Amino acid sequence: MQSLRHFLGLDSQTIGRKKYLIANLIVHVTVVVLVLALAPLAETIAPLTLFIVFVSVSGAYIGVATTIRRLRNIGLNPWWTALLFVPFISFLFFIFLCVKKGKVS
Repeated sequence: MQSLRHFLGLDSQTIGRKKYLIANLIVHVTVVVLVLALAPLAETIAPLTLFIVFVSVSGAYIGVATTIRRLRNIGLNPWWTALLFVPFISFLFFIFLCVKKGKVS
């Protein structure tokens, strides 16, 4: 479990752009694949609906946590994380965070 926290950058106060990109891509692709694979079954198997919600919320938590660490790394206020919840702007914000050089890259 500790190595997963380290891989996702959740064990430090900042995260570099390469680790931010890799961690978010892996987490979000996994969430999308699981949700798309299980959504058709959720209508017939009720507990799967709760699992889909759990997976989605977990992915969002990891995205927010890594974004806050990335913002600290580049010297911006962590409240900028709110842009993740604005459609279309969130994608541009993600690209900005992946490109902007910080203290550790």
